[in-house]
Amino acid sequence: MEGISERLIAKRGFGMAEAIEVKGLIKRYISSFKKGWFRREKITVEALKGISFNVRYGEVFGLLGPNGAGKTTTVKILATLLLPDGGSARVAEIPHLHSDSNSIQPLSRARQVRSRWN
Repeated sequence: MEGISERLIAKRGFGMAEAIEVKGLIKRYISSFKKGWFRREKITVEALKGISFNVRYGEVFGLLGPNGAGKTTTVKILATLLLPDGGSARVAEIPHLHSDSNSIQPLSRARQVRSRWN
């Protein structure tokens, strides 16, 4: 009996293509900390240091690591909530992120509706 993922692959014609492809993602944050009473020193924290991986259609993939390893940053970049400082990412064959273009093509758009409760 064929599973849902095999039917999806056959229906969409993806074959064994990657559902997610990440190449050399880099993300840096500028942080500051107190040094003395009035001085602050700025440092650059590298959250992602060239992470690369591929996930094929139908695979189950887990992103594991200790606190501060960059798991949330990676997911935010894949969800188009953050721009990477370097590298590229593709989700579902859509190259929505590339560090050279400095633009994000959202995976989907949600309409916001204001309502009044009065």
